[in-house]
Amino acid sequence: MRFRTGIGVAIEYPGNTGSYHALGTNEYTLPRAFATNAPEYALASVGKFHLGLSADLNSPWTIGGWTNFVGFLGAATSPSYFSWTEVSNGVSFNSTVYTTSDQVNNATNFIAQQGTNRWFLWLAFNAAHQYRHKPPTNLLTSAKYIALSGTAADISANGRVYYEAMIQALDTEIGRLLKSVDTNDTDIIFLGDNGTEENVQQPPFEVASVPATITGDGHGKFTLYEGGSRTPLIITGPDVGSPGRYNESLVNEPDIWATIQELAGIGRGCNDSSRSHR
Repeated sequence: MRFRTGIGVAIEYPGNTGSYHALGTNEYTLPRAFATNAPEYALASVGKFHLGLSADLNSPWTIGGWTNFVGFLGAATSPSYFSWTEVSNGVSFNSTVYTTSDQVNNATNFIAQQGTNRWFLWLAFNAAHQYRHKPPTNLLTSAKYIALSGTAADISANGRVYYEAMIQALDTEIGRLLKSVDTNDTDIIFLGDNGTEENVQQPPFEVASVPATITGDGHGKFTLYEGGSRTPLIITGPDVGSPGRYNESLVNEPDIWATIQELAGIGRGCNDSSRSHR
């Protein structure tokens, strides 16, 4: 949704006072583009919704335009990945299902309900954002992660290792998600929205002999250095020509807004700086 334009729309830390604000209720978001131009698509947003006020349980609909939402509001699941406040279409409740697994459960349930009908799913994982932890061992495949103690002291001393364990758990669950999708008939876009946090970065983005790389945000998330802006973008599916290619060209996340609409055969409803990758 926030990928519509890279110019003129500043959305950070919704609900804060000052120059930052929540997404406006009149924004022409992706779900509104689908509802207007391709109403045959079933729509769902699963996982993190950080574009509205956390106190407004209906903000995924009133602000985002999502007819179906299940996940959490705000920057992180609180107080942990194992006990957190989940919101489902305006109703909140406490969940004790591991967050990453819960998100895939909800995504696969939505996909299964659609049968042969068309659908668009926006799945926003929060892993490997705060808070660092040891994931359930059934999601880990590496012995060094399975052997982690998970104590607060060990997490504090070995943040990078726990970060990697969280990513491995995420990888396991993404694999489960992909098994539920007909990849011969479904276009899939996988991307990261920011670089790695400074305190878990590795060389060459973090080098002890270069103080600028370890001070404040260093050369990581929240910066325009490569460590903050180099993120994965993988697209697969029937509309990808000559699959298996690797491209080093610079691309911009706002272009995903136009790419998704073109894949769905939707004409863009407003002027913007988004350009389709198709």
